[in-house]
Amino acid sequence: MKSGYFRHLVDTLASALAVQDARGRLVYVNRALADMLGYKPEEMVGQESRSFFAGDQRAAYDAQLKLRSEGGSAPYEALVAGRHGDKLVRISPQPLFDEEGNFAGSFATLTAIGDIRRTEVERQVMSEIARAVAVTHNLDELLELIHDCLKRVVPAENFFVALYDSAEETISFPYFVDQYDEPPMPLRRSRTCTDYVLRTGEALLLTNEVFEKLVAEGEIELVGSPSPSWMGVPLKTPDRTIGVLAVQHYEDEGAFSERDLELCASVAGHIALAIEKKRADEALQDSRQLVTSVVESMRDGVVVLDRDFQIIYFSQAMERIARTPRQEVLDSGKPAWEHFPHLLEVGVAEMIQRAMQGDTQVGKELPYSLPDGTEGFSDEVYRPLLRASGEIRGVVGVVRDVTERVQAREELQRKEDQLQHAQRMEAVGRLAGGIAHDFNNLLTAINGFAEIVLRELPTESPLHELVLEIHNAGTRAATLTLKLLALSR
Repeated sequence: MKSGYFRHLVDTLASALAVQDARGRLVYVNRALADMLGYKPEEMVGQESRSFFAGDQRAAYDAQLKLRSEGGSAPYEALVAGRHGDKLVRISPQPLFDEEGNFAGSFATLTAIGDIRRTEVERQVMSEIARAVAVTHNLDELLELIHDCLKRVVPAENFFVALYDSAEETISFPYFVDQYDEPPMPLRRSRTCTDYVLRTGEALLLTNEVFEKLVAEGEIELVGSPSPSWMGVPLKTPDRTIGVLAVQHYEDEGAFSERDLELCASVAGHIALAIEKKRADEALQDSRQLVTSVVESMRDGVVVLDRDFQIIYFSQAMERIARTPRQEVLDSGKPAWEHFPHLLEVGVAEMIQRAMQGDTQVGKELPYSLPDGTEGFSDEVYRPLLRASGEIRGVVGVVRDVTERVQAREELQRKEDQLQHAQRMEAVGRLAGGIAHDFNNLLTAINGFAEIVLRELPTESPLHELVLEIHNAGTRAATLTLKLLALSR
């Protein structure tokens, strides 16, 4: 059982492998070698190995066999005869010895020189694609570059990338190159080959035979120009399939191989990564734009400082409040308080430094004096700006100009003082008016009686002069009363 399992394992290896006995007769050939030369394994087993070498190559083979019988081995290149023509291969032999140390045969791996060269090209192509994904931000340019790279290895003249929009349930084609068909408009999901790969999430190498089988099963239907060879691989992210990479050939049914399919799958991985990166960048840009729009629409000014206390963001409202062009502030390269010295005088510089240590700082009605001579008051809040890791990367400040509020409050206080003064004056006036009114009533009686007495007393009476003085004083007092009444009014 173990022997059978081992034989099955070797049989499925991608490398071409042969085992021969001490006389050079083949005792085992795996499928890969048989396929390479166009035979079945049973057609080759029992034949002499040298019979599969071109005539002028057999002497070199004999020399290599002798070398192995002596315990040596060395890789070499040779032309081997295939059913459909000679192939240049690299042979890597190893001698086999029995338990007594006698030469028992050898085994060898064979690699087509074309495969070796393709491997080198594939490695170079994948390196170029990986580098392009890292540095190219424009998706159209990236897909065109990937297409050009892929054509160096695979007959991919007809090539497209399809993306699935789950919200609209449509398939769009951001990149489409075809010698017959025009780039299609976004399509609803249907039974196309592309949709089949999208549904299954599996790579598909489609020949006429496979196509007819899937059509009979109701899995796919023909859309667009028919092609005898079509190959599609899914564009996968860790959690979903986002689209399909496909190439097709309109002439050769055997244009593509399983190796081509594996290469395209690797390329598709890079494309999926690039698309997800682009979408993430767009989402981040949209998020940043949203935040910027919100901040720029605020009446309060917003300022951001880095670890060196240099201003790295200065909002439009901040520009208005500070009466200083934002670019001038951003280009200064100075700590904030060197650009605005009043920050030191009113303690804002100290608030910023404390915020850089992690403490939120709040200042109310702080006086300011700007370089252009403008003076006013502001409410200011400074908070630490954190990275996702929790590390402090700077300080963000929100500044509100409250000069009008302070001035309005002072004006209100002044008017309240005026009102209180007026109220006090009114009280005094009312008091003076009341006293003057009552006093005037008394003077009216005094002056009236003085006039009666003067009419009754003879002029020569000694009392006449005294009563006259009383009347005159009353008259003068009445005049004073009138003045008090005027003051009260």
